Amino acid sequence: MVYTYDLQSENKDLLGLAVMVKNDYSPVFGTTPAARSEVLNTYTVSMPVTSTPAEFRFVSAWERSDLLFTREESFRKYLENEALKYGRKVDISWK
Repeated sequence: MVYTYDLQSENKDLLGLAVMVKNDYSPVFGTTPAARSEVLNTYTVSMPVTSTPAEFRFVSAWERSDLLFTREESFRKYLENEALKYGRKVDISWK
C-alpha cells in the first residue's frame, strides 16, 4: 500500500489517498518527477502484465466526510483495517 495524507484539494482540505495491491501481484511503488509541475509528491504503483486481471483498491478519504479522516493517525488505522479485510476471503451465504 502507498498513501498520502495532507492538504490536497483546491480548498486546502485534508485528504487521504491510498492504493492497496496484494503482494501476490509483485507491486513496485515509485514516484513521478515533480519538476515543472504544480502537482508534487505523486506516487505510482505498477504490476507485471499477466493474463489474469489485476486487482487493487483505491481509497479516497475527505476530512469533511467523516471525523475519522480528520487526523492522519486515524486514517492510517482505517487503512490497516481495510488491508486486513482485503487479504481475507469473504464467504457469503443465503438462507
